[in-house]
This record gives sequence, C-alpha cells and structure tokens, in this order.
Amino acid sequence: MATPPPDHTRRFTGRVDDYLLHRPRYPASTLDFFRAKLGLRPDHVIADIGSGTGFVAELFLAAGHRVYGVEPNDEMRAAGQRHLARFPNFTSVAATAEATTLPTAVADFVVAGQAFHWFDPVPAKIEFARLLKPGGWVVLLRNELKSNATPFQRAYRELARRFRTDPDLAARRLVPEFLDPVLTAFFAPAPFTRQIVAHHEHDLDFAQALGRMVSFSSIPLPGKPNHDALARELRLLFDQSAENGRVRFAYDVEVVFGHLNHPRG
Repeated sequence: MATPPPDHTRRFTGRVDDYLLHRPRYPASTLDFFRAKLGLRPDHVIADIGSGTGFVAELFLAAGHRVYGVEPNDEMRAAGQRHLARFPNFTSVAATAEATTLPTAVADFVVAGQAFHWFDPVPAKIEFARLLKPGGWVVLLRNELKSNATPFQRAYRELARRFRTDPDLAARRLVPEFLDPVLTAFFAPAPFTRQIVAHHEHDLDFAQALGRMVSFSSIPLPGKPNHDALARELRLLFDQSAENGRVRFAYDVEVVFGHLNHPRG
C-alpha cells in the first residue's frame, strides 16, 4: 500500500509555545513598504493565509486594517486567536490556503508569511485570485537570517540543517533556489518582484536560541531522538559566541509581490 502524503497542516503541532515565544516578529517598518510601493490604504482589507500565531496579521491589525486569518492547524489558530484577541477587526478562519472558505473578492491584499512553502501552489493560486479584488496584490513575507551572517548565524543554520528530521523535504522546500521556479510558476504569466524591505536584530539568551530552533517544524522536540544531542551542540556553539550571556540574530524582511492574472474559478 502506498504511503499517504504527509499532512503539512499538522507540522507545527506541539511547537506553538516555542513559535509564539521565540520566533521573530515583523518590524512595524515593514508596512512602510506596503504604503509607499503598493499603495496600502487604511480601508484596505487583508487576507492572511497560513496566519499561524498571528505575526503577519498583527502588523496590519495594529495599523487599523480588517484582517481575515486563515489557519488549518488547531493549536496554531487557537494561539493566534489568543494573541490577537485585543483586535476587534480580526476574523479567524479554520481552513487551508487551497480552500479558504472566504467570500470572493474579499481582500485588497492576500498575504502569507513563512507558511507559503507548505501550500500546494496550483490550487492556492486559483484561490488567491478568487479572493482578490481587481488590482489586488499577493505579498509573501519572510524573516531571513541576513546574507552577511555572523559566524554564529552560519553555524546555527548548519546545526539546524544537520538535525532536521526530514532533510530532503526541508532542502527541497526551503532553499531560495527552489522557491524561484515555484514563484515564477505561481505568478505566471505576470512577473513578480523580490525585495528586502526592512532589517531587525535580536539578542537572545540560550533558552531563547534553543526555543527558536525547536520552533522549526523539522527539528526534534524535547523527548524525541536527537533533541538532547542538538541542545548539547547548540550549548557549545552558544558559549563560544555569546557576549554577556546573549547572541545576536540579524534578519532581513524579504517580500515577494505581484498580481495574479489567473481567471477566477
């Protein structure tokens, strides 16, 4: 019997606390790009697909926008609802990127954060086109460790790569060389643009650095094989690099944006 394909909507089950506590947010300056380059106005409606714990949605909600957050993972969605409970303009939806259940032409912007690489691109493209108002934008955001990374950041990335529980899947989905052809097909026949729009830095202690790594979907959780070995190696790396008990993580906010000319289904 053939092995069923993995259910990517469940990949972050058991990681929600670490994700919410230790993943980097997007700086408020990210919205400067949306306003200056893409014409974001206060009355624009946002559909945040794969909204998770609400980091992307929070950017727009804090600026007064109505946001629909679509998230299939029960734990992530519940955490996002708690995190964003102070915003009356947030609507949480239990659905997938490929079938959001939202009304047609509901959004001026369809946005997605780090979750985009888990979407099935063909049906997601059809669904995004259905959600957008005429002339609306698709914008994909991610926090990426800066290309001129410190020796610690490079070693941290390599450590995560070595301890991934599904290295083939992670390599195929996460590296930029794979994303370029996927994005070309996703936006075709329209072009897309890739741009770095903001920078931010964080000084983390060891527990925070470990929590950030454990928030990655392919890293072994506590109690699982290789987690203790990972923690020991990270401890050594951290102690070699820390100043005053902390290490610095420096990020670029990278966006990919464009229009969709796909006919609505």
